[in-house]
Amino acid sequence: MSSPDDEGISPFARIFSRTRTWLHSVALIRQRVIFAVLLPAIVFSSVTMPVSATSLDPVYEVPTPSPGVETVHDGTFRILANNDEDVSPSYFDSTPGIDETYLGYPSALGDEGMPSADALYATTTGDVYRTHLSDSVPIPYQDEWVTYTEWQRSGGTPARFYPVSSDSTVPTDISGQWQVVTRNRNLQPRTVYNAQVYRNPLTDELEILNHDDALVYTARSATIQERYLHIRDQYSQYSDDSSRAVVPMFDGEEVYPTASGGSVPLPHGPGRSDTISDAWVGISDVRESAWYRDSYITDNADLGAYVLYDYRASAPDDFTRRSSCTRTHTVTRTVIVGNETKTITDTHTHRYPRTRWAEFDLVDSSATVTSVSLDGASYDGDSELVEQEEGVWMATDGGRDRSAEFTPGEYELTATLEVESEVEARWGVRSSRCSEYDRSQSYTRTLTRSHSVPVTIVDTDASGLEIDVTVLDGVESDRTIVQWDGDQDLTGAPWSSIELEIGDATFSVDSPWRFYGVSQTTHVEERSDSDSETYPVTHTQGDAWPALVHTVTSVGNVSVSAAYGPDGEYGGLWIEEETAIAEEIPETELPTGVVDEANGSPTYLFERLEGEFRPRDARVDESLTVRASTVFDTQIPDTNIDADIVTSELSELVVADTVPGDDTNDRRVLLRLTDPDGNPIPNREISLSGAVDETVTTNGDGEAWTTLDGPYLRASYSGDDLAGSDGRYFEGISRPTWHPIPTTGGEQRGPLNGILRRLLVACSCSLNGLRSDSWPSGGENTSA
Repeated sequence: MSSPDDEGISPFARIFSRTRTWLHSVALIRQRVIFAVLLPAIVFSSVTMPVSATSLDPVYEVPTPSPGVETVHDGTFRILANNDEDVSPSYFDSTPGIDETYLGYPSALGDEGMPSADALYATTTGDVYRTHLSDSVPIPYQDEWVTYTEWQRSGGTPARFYPVSSDSTVPTDISGQWQVVTRNRNLQPRTVYNAQVYRNPLTDELEILNHDDALVYTARSATIQERYLHIRDQYSQYSDDSSRAVVPMFDGEEVYPTASGGSVPLPHGPGRSDTISDAWVGISDVRESAWYRDSYITDNADLGAYVLYDYRASAPDDFTRRSSCTRTHTVTRTVIVGNETKTITDTHTHRYPRTRWAEFDLVDSSATVTSVSLDGASYDGDSELVEQEEGVWMATDGGRDRSAEFTPGEYELTATLEVESEVEARWGVRSSRCSEYDRSQSYTRTLTRSHSVPVTIVDTDASGLEIDVTVLDGVESDRTIVQWDGDQDLTGAPWSSIELEIGDATFSVDSPWRFYGVSQTTHVEERSDSDSETYPVTHTQGDAWPALVHTVTSVGNVSVSAAYGPDGEYGGLWIEEETAIAEEIPETELPTGVVDEANGSPTYLFERLEGEFRPRDARVDESLTVRASTVFDTQIPDTNIDADIVTSELSELVVADTVPGDDTNDRRVLLRLTDPDGNPIPNREISLSGAVDETVTTNGDGEAWTTLDGPYLRASYSGDDLAGSDGRYFEGISRPTWHPIPTTGGEQRGPLNGILRRLLVACSCSLNGLRSDSWPSGGENTSA
């Protein structure tokens, strides 16, 4: 039975993947909060880099999910190839499922897999980025359906029911009246199909009657790391066959330049012939890294790289060459001429055919990545990585992880390939009359290739970053201040998310870093002695010619996600009020095909971010928990986080006295700011309208004088931004308080010794301070 969670990771992942934290269970919820289940949820938001992707054609169809049919969707791994060509949703022949999450613009991929049709729709109508660099993120490739009974056994939540209109296109129950939604253990929503909904007469609550027939729509997935291992497997099977070489290509150019060599001399004349061809080695990616400003950025935990190679070995062609040899014959004979005997010598030449020949055999060949080293100018330790399994090189020593030995800084990662060929040559001459001979010799030849990429290592836990969070716990809302101290650039202490749990509501402050997977190949060439074939790369589970991919960096903006409650539903509203900029991050160069408008906008990292959080269930005396993570999906130590929550106290602002002036509009007015027990609140600024002063500050008795400058007086106290020197934080009262002010004629009425009559000041407070209503000075207070 399949659970709401995705498929497990490979044995390699279980051994070498770092221990994941609480982040996995909340990251996607943080990114995707559903406000109305009837609408799609919205997400809140030497290496040669590819510069175009003209061969990555778009997809024009997304199949509609069919309950009970576990369709395999081709192309969902385009999520890791965002430099493909995107199309408008209007091109689609069918509509994706109701669990659709993405709307045709850059969107975030969370830690939990989405349904396969939604993944395909997301990647073909827009680009999909990650907010951290864990390779454990799943990519869905096949629809999966589990019964509601199985779903609940696996940790699914009870169903919720939402009425739908007659013209709605969302999946509904059998009656067509309800959309039925449940959530997995990480509170991700999933649609229930074929449900029979009825109202329980005992509880008057809606329930699902057919638990064993109702189906929950989910997906089978493969992690990013499993995809990398599949790529490795496909290329390694070709590198074991020396009769052909598979060469990665991008728009007609070799991704990793090939070389030929290992030549042997050709008998019977000048010339040599190569025995090794199309040899290449490439670092296809650095594990859990991103390309950023001409370097791979990774952390010093689980350091490693994926290394691929291939080559072709062959013996020179056999040959025969017909020629001839010359033989000179001398014949001596004696003749008698008259009485004289003479010796006559005759010389003549004959040409006889002969054949020069040569035969070559490739006795053996092999290719070995002899070294993968990570060298840095300031690093003098062991720079060699170990091949932990085929094609995967790790910073280990006898099973011990040495990643932490590589201190933060700049390095160069180099992979070296050694190709060896052994060729036996035999040659000679055959002839019936000429001299014949046979000779032989064995040749062993070696060709060495290397490939290097720049790597920048940073601390895995962003130890150079300090985070300070202060929450001023109010009656209706919570003023929240987040402050940073340290280098927040991706090459420094790159944080990813700061999660704040205030009472029952959770929201997060998210960094601007966006990581897009891009394809490094558009096709491959399969080369042999006789011919060459070209195959386009693909992005499908189990494919034969998978694209080589890696990750590039874009910058968005620091943002605050919508809050969610313990049930996964809407948890509150954030209103940003003030920021202090630490630095501006320039845009990065993205490959053609990756479209992110935010990358071209000014991006700021902050020293201070302040705003107002209005929870769904407002109350005071709440608890505060703060957790922070890095872009490498590791937790920033609690020692680097200072979290404080201060409970607010109510305040009251009243008109305590007036002194008549020459007319109604120039009276002197005494304002008094106190706590609910009447104790003065000193040294607080009161904002005024309708007075000669724009602001006044309370004295040690909590009082301040001002003079009217019109028929109305509006007074407001904004509340404390931070706790005062006495450790107390004040806000206003939540109900209006009216105060009559006397006329110049001296008539005295009202509760303050009967002298306050005509000018009314009413003050009411919200979380970010006291709201002030006003009344004309010429009227009676009829509300008292």
